[in-house]
Amino acid sequence: MKVFLKLVAREFRLFFSNSVAVVILIGAPAAYGLLFGFVYQQGIVTDLPVAVVDQNRTETSRILIDAMDDNQHIEIVAVVPDISLLNDDLKSGRIVGIVDIPQRFEQDIFMQRYPQVSVELSAVNIVNTNFALRGLRESLETINAGLEIEALKKQGIPATIASQQFEAFSIATTSNFNPSLNYLTFLFPGLLATILQQVLLLALALSFSKDYEDGTFSDLLNHTTSPLMVLLTKSFPYLLMGGLIWLIILHMLLAAFGVANAGSWTMIYSLSIMFILSVTAIGILVSAVIPSQLKSTEILMVIATPAFIISGFTWPLSQMPDWVVWFASVIPLTHFLEAFRNVLLAGAGWQHITSQLWAMFWLTIIPAVLTYFVIVFKIKQVRANKPAMIAK
Repeated sequence: MKVFLKLVAREFRLFFSNSVAVVILIGAPAAYGLLFGFVYQQGIVTDLPVAVVDQNRTETSRILIDAMDDNQHIEIVAVVPDISLLNDDLKSGRIVGIVDIPQRFEQDIFMQRYPQVSVELSAVNIVNTNFALRGLRESLETINAGLEIEALKKQGIPATIASQQFEAFSIATTSNFNPSLNYLTFLFPGLLATILQQVLLLALALSFSKDYEDGTFSDLLNHTTSPLMVLLTKSFPYLLMGGLIWLIILHMLLAAFGVANAGSWTMIYSLSIMFILSVTAIGILVSAVIPSQLKSTEILMVIATPAFIISGFTWPLSQMPDWVVWFASVIPLTHFLEAFRNVLLAGAGWQHITSQLWAMFWLTIIPAVLTYFVIVFKIKQVRANKPAMIAK
């Protein structure tokens, strides 16, 4: 028993000697619990952007628009006379739905011709689709019943009888880009990209820190003392492996489970390259700064673990606190998933993903430049300590 207690005490000492491990084991559950609590604190999705095509432009159509805008789930961001003015807004994700009010809407209601209000929804994000549909149906069906009653009362039908009629117009709903609301189509691509980021960061954690711990960084400098060459040679294997893994995912796993690409492969490849570059740049930076393999791995896992939850892929960023949105914005996965999903499922164009490409570009350049200067500093350190080992 004494030996057992002695060894247990030793294990505790070893554990508490690793400050990062202590912080992760004790602090991470509370920190992640708070983070995820803030992400889902609102519990419902509100103010989803919806556009209205008002071909009728009467008092009745304005009442309908106001009712939709008053619903907590909906925000009317545009009212236009022609659907062509909205063009690719659903593809870009700027709006989640379009409500089309027909030209003779008011007249047909009062003549009991039961006009049809069309609702088009983007099903790229099923969570948004469900909340938008709920909000639109609540608003439209409430006004529907009221308009029917008023129309019948104007025809001289007693209020008691009129109140038993509940439909002045019909509602036709169409889901675009994922019409069957298939959960695999919605979730699978995002999970695969998350896995790629996770494994890349795990591998990258060892890039520089392994050389530091094994004392082989000076051996590398016997071959080159160019900071740029060191940065490129340290990064290239991970870029190559990450690219090959992602190609297998794109052309085998997605196809095997029936997730088709509705967009351009050129755009998918461009997004993928920027994603892998930005993940590699961040991973290399942490590995270059932190001399311990364990600590660099732990730090990168702290970044990667909540990435999918706060990326906005399943729960809209608009529903999260600003500080969570800022944190999400410095993780490449956030920008990649938004653009990747819109291209893959909705067939979005270049104009729809420009901001995400620029975000990943800066998440590549800034860490890469910082890593360059870290390498310069490390080379100077080695030169100062072991000048004989450095190639002239």
